[in-house]
Amino acid sequence: MISDILYKRTIETPEKIFIYYKNNKYSYIRFNKIVNYISYFISKEYSKKFINIKIKNKLFFFASIIGCNRSGKIPVLISENNIKTTDIDDEVVKKIKITNRADCTGNSYNENDTQAVVFSSGTTGPPKGAALTFNNFYQNSIMWDEVFKFNSDDVYLNMLPINHVGGLCIMFRALYNNFSVEIENYSLHFLYSFKNQRCTYASFVPSMLYDIINNNLTANFKNIKKMILGGSNINSNLLEKSIKLKLPIFVVYGMTETCSGVAGVSINKSNYNKYKYSPFKNVYISVDNLQICIKSPTVMKKYYKNSNSIMSFTTSDLGDVDEIGDFTIKGRSDSVIISGGEIFSIDLIERTINKVSKVNRCRVVGVEDEKWGQKTIAFIETDNKSINREYIFEAIKDEIDRKMIPKDIYIVSDIDKINTNLYL
Repeated sequence: MISDILYKRTIETPEKIFIYYKNNKYSYIRFNKIVNYISYFISKEYSKKFINIKIKNKLFFFASIIGCNRSGKIPVLISENNIKTTDIDDEVVKKIKITNRADCTGNSYNENDTQAVVFSSGTTGPPKGAALTFNNFYQNSIMWDEVFKFNSDDVYLNMLPINHVGGLCIMFRALYNNFSVEIENYSLHFLYSFKNQRCTYASFVPSMLYDIINNNLTANFKNIKKMILGGSNINSNLLEKSIKLKLPIFVVYGMTETCSGVAGVSINKSNYNKYKYSPFKNVYISVDNLQICIKSPTVMKKYYKNSNSIMSFTTSDLGDVDEIGDFTIKGRSDSVIISGGEIFSIDLIERTINKVSKVNRCRVVGVEDEKWGQKTIAFIETDNKSINREYIFEAIKDEIDRKMIPKDIYIVSDIDKINTNLYL
């Protein structure tokens, strides 16, 4: 059994600050009260097991996850790319009445029960929901503490979406390892206004790091012990610049199905252009038909609405494992582009563009890019010379995620006769 860790923190250190958000401080006891109100509301209003949650306010979003757990429900974390129907959203949260009802006494949870359903980005097809257990989040928190040795004075800057696994795991790591979190919404405006006084850790995707470096804002992130960078295909030029600026970069490897990062490596001047990941504690990496396989206590129990249990997870990454278990990634087994830490399906983009009026054929390729790691460009065969990126954008903007729309488009008369390498 796994105990209610928020309740435990509330009893042991009630006044310790757990979350900084929108210029407010939320101690364990203050945040616990919010969770209690939400849990009480859910228990009264909902009889079904799965509760869909889509809340823009990140504090209430996380509080609703724990509130669902306390009321015996399973939260399903909704994003813009998947299920449209929502049980709890920002308007519902506003209606939850703060009463003088007694505080929750805390629960214990079966470690193999699902704590939350977290969806993949949905950029390679329909989003897949990973049924992540209480033990998945607990084990992830323990293995990260083995690597980073968190202490109670640490404050983790969390700019990642909490409805996705990276940002969500930061919240649970804070609870299990008793440190604080500063929650922010990422933007260039935030980067310019942020003057770090307290944060000791921060997570980034490559495009965030690119913005910090290319806008000369590294001084705004002083006192950071580790800048934790997620996402494959990180541009070596970006990493080289980071090392020259003496930024403490630590690259992690993981995905939704593994409850976030399961391996990582500190970047330095000798390995920035070719590095190996080292598995975290109790993570075992193997290769099957050149594909990386992961066995770990953080691997999801199963996919949402699927009865097949998963003991290990075979990725679409191709790689090599050495004799001590460290591994390198050498490519993908599927037709995808990894851009800005997200995986985009080449086939899906091509199929979508090929449906556009006046387009004869389309070919999409990925090219190296310092900010995004890779970016998509499209070659479009058409007899109509007036077609441009704006025309394609308007035609497909509601069909696929807008981040998937190619950054550059070239109009050609015959795709078979062009050498795409000349455009890269």
